[in-house]
Amino acid sequence: MKELGRLLNRKTILLILAAACICVVAVFAGDFSDCGIDNYKIKVREYNWLINGHTDEQIQQHADELAQDDRRIFKRLAKEYKEKSDYIDGYTESVKAVITNASNMKKFSVFGTSESIANINKTENDYKRIENVQVRELNSRAVEQFLKNDISIYIVLALMIYIIYIIYEYRDNGMWQIIYTAVNGRMRIAVKDIAAVGLGALFVSLTMQLCGLVSMLVVYGGWDSLTAPVQCLKGYNNFTYPISVMTYLL
Repeated sequence: MKELGRLLNRKTILLILAAACICVVAVFAGDFSDCGIDNYKIKVREYNWLINGHTDEQIQQHADELAQDDRRIFKRLAKEYKEKSDYIDGYTESVKAVITNASNMKKFSVFGTSESIANINKTENDYKRIENVQVRELNSRAVEQFLKNDISIYIVLALMIYIIYIIYEYRDNGMWQIIYTAVNGRMRIAVKDIAAVGLGALFVSLTMQLCGLVSMLVVYGGWDSLTAPVQCLKGYNNFTYPISVMTYLL
């Protein structure tokens, strides 16, 4: 604990907070990259209108009533929303199709090797786990936009390099010579260093990811999407574990 207290000093905490702000900015920048920051409020407004549920005629009528720039943003959102709806509607059939195809493949002699059969059985069993997952349309844009952002990985890497540098400051003040000559001194310092790096990485990663996710949820809402099956997110029909979005994020 003393080692963690030494590492998480005021300077380190300020750096982590600054990095968290950079992560939040990066998430927002990725989200308004297609419309510009000036039109971001329009994008959020039109998305919130879409998720309330409307017929194709109502969507078209609404698009016709918008100004040209607003209409361009709305049509892009409407297209994404339609793709998401098609994904939700076709989820069950797509999973059943994989299971059926895997079952049929076992009937052909060309797939009769033990290795092929093992792979086919694994595919079939994997998809059977999510066959009965109940997917539904929900406001999941915040989570989906957050998952597209990867700059936090590089920020965490930079912070970890800084933390590791601080860990080895004892080499500069000569303390390592005393520690190394003590009984089990090398082992104790190795364990402390490994624990400090592991806990530091966990704390920094959690801070970066949490700030990015919460910022998106504040803008778009959709807190209930965290408890929904992860397969409700577009493109996750091939994720073969029936877990919630929150569990997946963790």
